[in-house]
Amino acid sequence: MRYKKMHFIFFMLLLSFCLTGCWDKRNMEDRSYVITMGVDKYQGDERQRYSVSLGSAKISELSDEPKQEGDISSIQVQGNTLAEAIHKADCFHSRKMYLGQLKTVIFGQDLLEDKELFLSALDELERNPDISEKVILLSCKGNAIDGIELILKQDTSTGLFIWDFFKNSVQDIAVTEKLDLETFLMELRNSNGQGVIPQIHFADNRIRFGGGTALADYAFCGYLSDEEERGLQFLKEQGKGAVYSGYWDNTVIPLSVIKNKCKYTFEERDDKILCTIDVKVKGSIDGKGFFAQDTLNEDTIKQLENLFGQIIKTEIENTITLAQQEYQKDILDISSKLYQKDPNLYQKYGNDINKCFQAMEFDVNVPISIRIMGVIQ
Repeated sequence: MRYKKMHFIFFMLLLSFCLTGCWDKRNMEDRSYVITMGVDKYQGDERQRYSVSLGSAKISELSDEPKQEGDISSIQVQGNTLAEAIHKADCFHSRKMYLGQLKTVIFGQDLLEDKELFLSALDELERNPDISEKVILLSCKGNAIDGIELILKQDTSTGLFIWDFFKNSVQDIAVTEKLDLETFLMELRNSNGQGVIPQIHFADNRIRFGGGTALADYAFCGYLSDEEERGLQFLKEQGKGAVYSGYWDNTVIPLSVIKNKCKYTFEERDDKILCTIDVKVKGSIDGKGFFAQDTLNEDTIKQLENLFGQIIKTEIENTITLAQQEYQKDILDISSKLYQKDPNLYQKYGNDINKCFQAMEFDVNVPISIRIMGVIQ
């Protein structure tokens, strides 16, 4: 019995080494585990295309070992390729840079504006055998380098501040989303280079998540505000966690979205494509303090459903208008849904996602079902 127990413990230890990628000749303490990488376009020497910021976990703070020089902060290096820049980083550090535990890559705006440079960076990230396809991608206004040190300060040991946010909080705020490398590359290829990368903001020595950076033809197109990004999340059936405020009977009432579903239908009408989007929403209101029991009736609930349904409908329509009229690109990936449902209609209007998108008229409906919490019925 004791032998079987020892055998099980040994097996689990062996499995853990294999899964963490540490089963080689280099000891754990001899590596610098890069957790976050910022990638910017280098504005200096033309021979250097990238400026790369590498933020590593602080191994000494995870153990009883004394703190060592070089165990903290980030390193900034330049290179003609990402691989060259990372290789140069080894010249400034006492430990070997290791990307097997990389959790987050942040792209600066200048990089996203340069199509060739951005595509080259994506290609290197995809081909690097050490980098997981599940690494989280983010964008920022300005330079990514400005935020790496700030990110590390949020977690003085592991540097996993962003990873923890997407593990614990992202599903309950609906103004951003978790986007990994594998999903992003698939979406880009299916949409001919159009999509939205979630944003991270660095201001007043604080970090905030919300909004997005729109891409068209594999390069920067524009920005989405928190509200426009939230409209996009409803179109992607990821509106859970959104919170709205509505005025009713001289009272400000909060609505929390519990769930949403989205159905698309297409038809040809007057030489245009009519896209009808039914966004079904379930939400809850904390009725305690808002309602007296005698005012809680079917008519009241119906009024609230109409109120919040119109608020969400307007937000979604504003997101569609931004894409269709200002950016004139199908960054919302609606044309691909037309192709899936009616390829003949898709081909009739140019066999091109942007032409199809421009030929669409939209009818957005938001039927909402509200439950009142905190009131005895």
